[in-house]
Amino acid sequence: MARTACILSQNPLNNESLEALNALKNFDFNRFKTEQNSVLFDLSYINVPLNVSFYEEGRDDGTARLRVIEILKQSPYRRDFERCKDSEDFVGFVFLLMATFLKDEISTANTLSTELFKSVINGFVDEFLSMLKRIKRQNFLKILPLFLSILSDPNA
Repeated sequence: MARTACILSQNPLNNESLEALNALKNFDFNRFKTEQNSVLFDLSYINVPLNVSFYEEGRDDGTARLRVIEILKQSPYRRDFERCKDSEDFVGFVFLLMATFLKDEISTANTLSTELFKSVINGFVDEFLSMLKRIKRQNFLKILPLFLSILSDPNA
């Protein structure tokens, strides 16, 4: 993570992203994992919903899951039920799928990332980022909303 932050900080998107990248230089995977588990999965602290359907319908496994499944059907990828116990509208699954689609699109004319963004991510990402920003005892996860905000609105 530190190496990537060093490389990215050579060409920051703006001053805020430079500060965030400099903060990431001091982060390692174990610190990230500890923070992620305490912030996102410790229900005694705060509950940040991790299913897109929850943001849309107030419940898990709703129509957002069905939209992700429909997009998946257009790709060569499928959810591995043994490795991924969460549903298709789990935030981690959705963002990993987006990264996979973007990687594929470097060498092909496929546009599934656009469809995934328009029909799934765009509808919940602002509220998700707002919830992450409210968490006080975090280091890495306060940087994540900054990057996602910059990527969703490059003029910010």
